[in-house]
Amino acid sequence: MAQSDGHRQSKLNVLDAISPLIDEIIEQRQCFSLKDLAVDGRDLIDAGIPQGKEIGAVLNRLMDMVIDEKVENDKIALLELVHHVCDGKRIG
Repeated sequence: MAQSDGHRQSKLNVLDAISPLIDEIIEQRQCFSLKDLAVDGRDLIDAGIPQGKEIGAVLNRLMDMVIDEKVENDKIALLELVHHVCDGKRIG
């Protein structure tokens, strides 16, 4: 409401339009941050990814793939993807 009169209504219209989408994302518990990802760094270490910067890189790649709907945010599916892509090699 602290916007100039000329911009206030258009910004309120945008907020009204996206509000149901935000509610749906929250209701469906969709992944939109690393804390929402079904795997964490410990899971990746247990899967054979070396500790260090690579863990973060892999988590970010997995999150991007979940957001892009290329893989389901499911622990088994994500770990299978990590094993398939890594095949014992470093990625990140």
